[in-house]
Order: sequence, then C-alpha cells, then structure tokens
Amino acid sequence: MRFVKRIGIRQARAQLAELIEEAGNGTPVALTRRGPGRQEAVLLPIEAAEVWRRHLAEQQAHRAEREQEKTLGQRRPATRRVPVCPGCKSSLFYVTHTGPLINALVNTADPAGGVYDVAVDTDPGQLDRVVWVRCASCWEPLNGRPRQHGSPAHRAATEIADEASWKDVPWEATDPWVVQEEQMGRASRIVLQHDRARGKVQRVSLWEYITGITDAERERMRAERLARGEPNDYDLWDDEA
Repeated sequence: MRFVKRIGIRQARAQLAELIEEAGNGTPVALTRRGPGRQEAVLLPIEAAEVWRRHLAEQQAHRAEREQEKTLGQRRPATRRVPVCPGCKSSLFYVTHTGPLINALVNTADPAGGVYDVAVDTDPGQLDRVVWVRCASCWEPLNGRPRQHGSPAHRAATEIADEASWKDVPWEATDPWVVQEEQMGRASRIVLQHDRARGKVQRVSLWEYITGITDAERERMRAERLARGEPNDYDLWDDEA
C-alpha cells in the first residue's frame, strides 16, 4: 500500500515535473496550503483517476435517482375525483401479483405515469393475477367489488398496473413494507416522499420521538433552567437522592 505524499503549494511549483513523474509511477501527491482554511489538491495515477471518475459518475446517478423519487412522491391529485385510500387519502398503491409476490407501485393521481417501481421476491416467477391492492402509505387493504371499501381506488390502481408498460421500470428485490429509512428500497422511499409532501409524516430527532418534546421546547426549557440558576442538564442521580 502506497502512502500519500504531502507537499506545500510553493514547493510543488518548483518540483512539478518531479511530482508528475512520481504520480505517474503510482505515488499520489497531495498539495496543501497552510492556515485553518487550507485546501488540498491531489496528483493521482491514471488508474486512481479512473476510479475517481467512476465515483463521481455514481454520485451523480445517485443524486438523479433521489431527485426522481422526490418528484414522483410530491405529485398530488389534480381533482377531488381521483380515487384515493379511504383511510389516509393517499393516492399511492401497491398492486400485488402472484408469481411469487410482485408489488407494483402506482399512483392513481398519475395514471399516465404507469408503474413507478416494482418490488419483487428474490425467486423468479411469472405474473399471474392480482391478489390484492393495498395503500402504500397506511397498508389499508382495498376491496375490488363495487360499493365495497376502497373499490374505486382498487379498480384505478389495477387498471394502471395492467395497462402500463413494465419494460423500463426499475425492479428491485426488496421488502416494500420496510419502515426504517436506511433499509428502504426505491419504492418505499417514493412513498416516504409522498407522505412527507402530504404532511402525514415528518422528520423528528430521537429525543422528540422518545419524549414527545420537540427540540425547540427542549431548548426553551433549558434556557428557563439556566435563567433560574439551575444546572444546564439535570443529574438523575441527584434528582433521586
């Protein structure tokens, strides 16, 4: 393993030809500036530069994918006639086929958008028939018969999945019901963006999640304690004594 050689900008100017030759032979060279706001540049071998280019391309593709997920999640029903979940009023649904289970994410507010994403089991299978339709936000099962619970949304979601082309839709082997963001697949992230845009969910700190006290309220309480001359944070052992 080669270590990165570090050298100041002034010295690098005098030894540029030598440093370029070293980088070409596989020794990375970092160019540094002095001071608290110092900046760095690096002379890399060709192989390392190719790795860096691939890294930048992957980052750009990742950002583009996240922006697309955000755009899909922020779409709203254009009129009140859009069939939505009777429970939480979401327009995103999973249409689940057998073959084994294949979950197609569709938006009844965006029929022209077709299938947004497909979450599938890791075992291969063929599309057979729709076995159920569930709200992607609250998991509410919808009935397909007329005048039954959620039947308009069931019919609209099924029509989108049946009529859309699945050719260019991303497929992923993942569980669409995962609720932890770091474990979510593309379909679940689209649903999360959708629910944030509707105001159904919001980000909170771990402290707020556990206590129900917001960060702003916590800071206000802390300021009040300090104003009374009390400790910044209570010691639980002292409180129990």
